[in-house]
Amino acid sequence: MKLATVGYPFTPLIKYIPLRYDNLEHWQRAEQRSVLQFSKGIINHENLEKLTNIILNIVKDNPKKWIVCFMPAASKERTEARYGRLSAYLAQVLPCPVTLKAIFNSVDAEPSHLTDNITHYRSFVYMVNDIYKRNVVVIDDVICSGTTFHHVGDKLMECGALSVHGVMFAISIHPRLPVKQKKR
Repeated sequence: MKLATVGYPFTPLIKYIPLRYDNLEHWQRAEQRSVLQFSKGIINHENLEKLTNIILNIVKDNPKKWIVCFMPAASKERTEARYGRLSAYLAQVLPCPVTLKAIFNSVDAEPSHLTDNITHYRSFVYMVNDIYKRNVVVIDDVICSGTTFHHVGDKLMECGALSVHGVMFAISIHPRLPVKQKKR
């Protein structure tokens, strides 16, 4: 599968096989659990260290020209639950600004994976004063096709960002494995 992120680099921490697949190895199930925990605002020390080091490596040359923000979830409450503690931690350890408010969702909705609404990024609001003339790191939980990240990157550039780099907790991969049968 080709990702729609041409022009915007991104770095995933782990490869993630979606829950709908069967016959996974133990370590693959463990990675699934890590992704589910991250989406609930929980990250283990090892992954927190990896994430922090990836961001430090990205911003190292001129940290004052960077800002770290987060891909909004379906609602403000979910965004805060997912990224609130991580944002507070990163604000303490990174040499650049970190904010939950540079991009936010103007509506509260059901998560897109539950509704098949793949255009949720259209309700995102961008705080131009935070973004203008800065390089932007966007943290997200999972990248699948890259469509949302691509559109967010385009909007950030329209708002005057100098560059956009994604740091995704996981990249969704789709192996040739049996898909779980839905229970009726």
